[in-house]
Amino acid sequence: MNKKEIIQLVLVILGISVIVKTLINFVEQINLYARFPEKHSVDFISIAIIVVSYLILILIGYLILNKSKTISEKIIRDEDDHNLGISLNKNDIVHISIIILSLYFIVWLFPSFMSSIYIIIYEFIDDYQHFKEILPNQLWSIIIYITIIIVLFNSKQFSILLMKKIIK
Repeated sequence: MNKKEIIQLVLVILGISVIVKTLINFVEQINLYARFPEKHSVDFISIAIIVVSYLILILIGYLILNKSKTISEKIIRDEDDHNLGISLNKNDIVHISIIILSLYFIVWLFPSFMSSIYIIIYEFIDDYQHFKEILPNQLWSIIIYITIIIVLFNSKQFSILLMKKIIK
């Protein structure tokens, strides 16, 4: 692999992580507003600013993903590009990267996952009247966590799919 290809793969990983973290933060923001509506003054302008900022971050992640080759060509000039002697192919690097990112998100989201389980159990047992209000938000956090675990255990298939769809 040469320098440009490695930079391109790093940019793909960065784009994926920006999109995933933005989506997770957006869901957590919605959960916060849903759980404590009295603490947050929510008007149309506030909601619009929040949604636009998250959409901009998702767009940035998408552009990094789709323009990774162009960006890597701008970063590394042709005279600086040479083979580094790394024997891993692109599929292996993407596969390893997906494993690393999945493990990172599993560790990063673990407190939120445990908190969601606790809140569901607590609200079900202690305060059932609010149970139906909090259930969708807490289930969403649990679903995200389980989805990341599924991606980790199917990382090889996911990396093959990612290579077909994104890196051309």
